[in-house]
Amino acid sequence: MFKLEQAISEWRQQIAAGGIKTPDVLDELESHLRDDVESQAQAGRSGQEAFDAAIQRLGQIRVLRKEFKNGRGMGIGRFFRPELIMMGVGLLCMAFGGFWYWIALKVALAIASALGGAGLEPVGLTWSALIFCSGAGLVFASVVWVIRRRRRTQAKYL
Repeated sequence: MFKLEQAISEWRQQIAAGGIKTPDVLDELESHLRDDVESQAQAGRSGQEAFDAAIQRLGQIRVLRKEFKNGRGMGIGRFFRPELIMMGVGLLCMAFGGFWYWIALKVALAIASALGGAGLEPVGLTWSALIFCSGAGLVFASVVWVIRRRRRTQAKYL
């Protein structure tokens, strides 16, 4: 006779041996497994069939480990994703460029007023505007990257 609790305990040990050891992640996976087993049983399958089908639908250990490592894991890699780094660099460039643009503008206006209003084209304005615009481009590109990744991920699970 099939014993669901024993089968879930053994499955959980296999998942932990496969590399997913975080208790929160294991609890979440077990919750999904139990929900699926329950829905399969309500559809008329036996306990063993429902359990086997739920495991197949949940995925192989290797795939689960990769999913939790890349997108949903609790490690340091969650914060050092390329699109987040690109967004941070872009924001720093925008802050740096904006600050130096403001400084260069104030200096240019002070020099121009000291020279009697002569038309002075400060080089600092051009470079700081270029840095600011480059940062804005990086931020925009990283936002597009995040949106595209989210759409691909959602389409994969539909």
